[in-house]
Amino acid sequence: MIKIGTFEFHPFESKNHWVDFAIFGELECSNVEYFERYPAVTLKLDPEDTWQIALDQSTTNSGIFIKNYENTKAYMIEFSRDRGEQADDYIYDLEMLLHKISEGARYTHLIYERPIKSESFRSAEVLFQLEGMLRALVRRYEEFKTAQLDYIENSSWRAVVVDSDKFSGYDRKRQTVKSIETIYPWTKAYGGSLGSDQDIYEAIGVMFGWFINSYDKLGRPYVKGDKYTGSIGGYILPFQSAEEVASEFEKLGIEATWRIEHPRKSIYENIAAGLEHYKVKCVEISDPVAMLALTIECNMKWMNPDKMTVVLVAANFVDKRLFQVTGKEYHFVF
Repeated sequence: MIKIGTFEFHPFESKNHWVDFAIFGELECSNVEYFERYPAVTLKLDPEDTWQIALDQSTTNSGIFIKNYENTKAYMIEFSRDRGEQADDYIYDLEMLLHKISEGARYTHLIYERPIKSESFRSAEVLFQLEGMLRALVRRYEEFKTAQLDYIENSSWRAVVVDSDKFSGYDRKRQTVKSIETIYPWTKAYGGSLGSDQDIYEAIGVMFGWFINSYDKLGRPYVKGDKYTGSIGGYILPFQSAEEVASEFEKLGIEATWRIEHPRKSIYENIAAGLEHYKVKCVEISDPVAMLALTIECNMKWMNPDKMTVVLVAANFVDKRLFQVTGKEYHFVF
């Protein structure tokens, strides 16, 4: 069974739709349809728009939330596994549904919930097969090849989307529904999830929880990624923004990325996360306590900066061009 809720919104004025990623105008109209199998689905995304898609994939019912860049159109979609249907058939049909509704369109982002390894063996096997299918979309189909592929853990998006205190009288799944309906009252027109796990509401949580965890209020990217396991060398550049420093490296022909410190991560986590070997990472820090701690740790003179950029490289990374911006000596190694 497939359920599709279509929502159209009045355009709102925005100087930067990326910054206003999670804002919708007034609901103009909505419609809900049901289909037995994916070949019967009539939805086709407008190829003139650019789209973002988020999924909460599960072994029995997957939630899919799609919106366009201007937030004038959104789709709440659920795809349920038929009783007795083999997992391989369920995964294949979900892939075909995504391709069918998206063919000819263009995505900027594909976000999904990372599977939890503590699931039972059989459930975990299916969940990781689903993840593999989603990750393969960006290589198999033109509409997904332009998409940035990313994931978020359940606990991470719930921490910024679900108001567990306000809705403490409900179980975890209902807390998600009540929180989403409070933030976006128009979702009530969908009429409830096909599955008991409320996957479509969790897909919405995945999309907007990912954004809140990935970008600040100015649309600048936060530090993210897995911890780097090798030794890290760092240079501290007071008063300079990470974007400006990364631009200087690019002019020198050095590949560099820049990020803003993540307010929900420690200093160590902001430094250790997301570094790649043979690449330079620039992290902008503006928290006064964090800046003072780094200054003291590195035995540097405190100059009361409004911000500083920490330039991070693998400790055995040697590119003399780097020294034109940072100087020759590391301020710290760990």
